[in-house]
Amino acid sequence: MTEMDRPQGGEQKRLHMISVGPSAESLGLLSRLLSERFGDRDRRPGSTPDGASGDQPRLEPNQRSYNVDGVRVSHRDLPATSFPGAALVCGDGGWGWVVVLPFEFLRGQATGSLLRLLRSLGERPLAVVIDDPRSDHDAGELRTELVSAGFPAALTPIVWGSLREAVADPDALATSDLLRPFVAWIVESASRPGRDLRTEPFFLSIEDRFNMPRDQLIVTGRIERGTVRTGDTLTLHGSPTTTKRVLGIEVFRRRLVEAEAGDVVGLLLENTRFAEVKRGDLLTALRTPGELRRRVRAAVHLQAREVCGYHGSFDGAVFTLHLRTAIHRATMRLAADHACGWDLEIDHDRTLVVDLELEEPCWYEPGARFGLRIGGKGAGFGVLLGDPP
Repeated sequence: MTEMDRPQGGEQKRLHMISVGPSAESLGLLSRLLSERFGDRDRRPGSTPDGASGDQPRLEPNQRSYNVDGVRVSHRDLPATSFPGAALVCGDGGWGWVVVLPFEFLRGQATGSLLRLLRSLGERPLAVVIDDPRSDHDAGELRTELVSAGFPAALTPIVWGSLREAVADPDALATSDLLRPFVAWIVESASRPGRDLRTEPFFLSIEDRFNMPRDQLIVTGRIERGTVRTGDTLTLHGSPTTTKRVLGIEVFRRRLVEAEAGDVVGLLLENTRFAEVKRGDLLTALRTPGELRRRVRAAVHLQAREVCGYHGSFDGAVFTLHLRTAIHRATMRLAADHACGWDLEIDHDRTLVVDLELEEPCWYEPGARFGLRIGGKGAGFGVLLGDPP
């Protein structure tokens, strides 16, 4: 990158990078290699890098930060047992996945399941690092797995090399060959335009509702995506699904003509009765697909006993599922095709692919995140998958 390519006005490009994989050793080797090659000297986790601005975030013990060709990278390692929580940990900012696989895990069934699950968490940049000391390799089968999971092959580099040898000699030519496509991916990922939620189809989960005269109703909630204007016609996913016209918009007691993603609004709906709407129903743009499901496929992470405070058994337990503004009671069982190599029982400190059985149907949307509680205590979190049974 030349000086003319660098951000002007002191504004630096940033990328939040998350490494996931089945081997904590390989994850640690990649972090160490990047930190020694590009990292700040004489720095410990939790401190602010020398020369960084005062708004530089403090880092967790498993998080590192360094400059890669003009891009400020915040790098976090998450073992495979924790990757469903990565979307919740990192929010909706500009971040990308790095899958780190030892060669012996390359052709395992769990690799394809891991890639499909990462895809369900959102359209994020992805790179694959194969930790393999051998020079003869064929990435054709892995390319097929990437395409079947929905990742564009042309934008998904596969970096192949021995991380242990690279750490032992970070200045070697082989190390430079290993890092070159990885550095190019970091720069390209940081240069991608950010997601503009305002341009996406309108989506709001109803939090509360209030009766008004002449068969009108005010519903409140936070706009997750899109823009709404007075006079727009929206789809109310309730019981039953109907279309409603917006007669007015209010944001913190101010009457507006338009509201956008991020606003907490009250919408005045025409010809709507109180009994038609309940908390957890959805207001969306017209022709937005929606489906009520009583049985849904999800990836969940059940927290350890010392973290959640619940010490009982999860086997056969009834969980409270918090999905946006809706609350559901649900039981879970392992999915019939649960990935080989992951935990095979429902217990504390587990990452599982499960089928949730709900007492009342919920509006299904792949990629939606939810929290799990049991006995009044937080039990874990999860993500609805894009491949329901």
